[in-house]
Amino acid sequence: MRLAGKVAVITGAGSGIGRAAALLFAAEGAAVVAGVYEPDGPEPLPPPIAAVSCDVTRDEDAARLIGAAVDRHGGLDILVNNAGIESPGTVTETTDEQWQRLIDVNLKGQFLCARHAVPFMLARGKGSIVNNASINGIRGNHRLVAYSASKGGVVAMTMAMALDYAPRGIRVNCVCPAAIENTRMDAISAARAPDPRQRMEYLLAKHPIGAPRPARGCRLRHAVSGQRRVVIHHRRRASRGWRQIHPVMISETRCWGAASNPWECR
Repeated sequence: MRLAGKVAVITGAGSGIGRAAALLFAAEGAAVVAGVYEPDGPEPLPPPIAAVSCDVTRDEDAARLIGAAVDRHGGLDILVNNAGIESPGTVTETTDEQWQRLIDVNLKGQFLCARHAVPFMLARGKGSIVNNASINGIRGNHRLVAYSASKGGVVAMTMAMALDYAPRGIRVNCVCPAAIENTRMDAISAARAPDPRQRMEYLLAKHPIGAPRPARGCRLRHAVSGQRRVVIHHRRRASRGWRQIHPVMISETRCWGAASNPWECR
């Protein structure tokens, strides 16, 4: 029970990575408040996980989600910024509306949730924020210009946040997974290949696909107090965090001199 006594908020927890993280955190003892865009989705989260309807692009929704965790459990220790969407297109194919929607959900949503979460972490003198980016935020990808830009913004924002709050006990991590199986991906691939077998052959021919089951708890390692002092800057590959996954990029900075020089990072 590595998260016993911790209070965690996880956005985008209705399916995929977010749902898997919520279930794992709860199994490890955390009190989990899950932000879900569609509360009546096909797979409701089981108790004691508390599901809260949330559109992360709305400041009032982000405040209400964080407030729900504090009201229920008396504080906040962990924020997993996971909510995100994808829309294909080159720079000439992407409309203004598509661009703005991706930036709003993938980047602004994380900014808003962090803005409301940080004061409660500062009140406790510690905390951990895990921002879900993408390997495409580091290297870019074909016909994913807006998505890659939004996730690249998450990587840069995470670095800035880590530097801002390192001296005050808040660790900020960025996890950059490759392709992970989810319901949205199923719908896209089914439209191109209705037969389930053809669908998987189509997906695997393009890219190795990971399953949203954190076998070794990639986010959990970063959220557990004491396993990391501060976070993000150096990037390393971690292929064992998810079952059958293309190598994941994890960014971190380790600051060892918090008592004397909090900026002395290795």
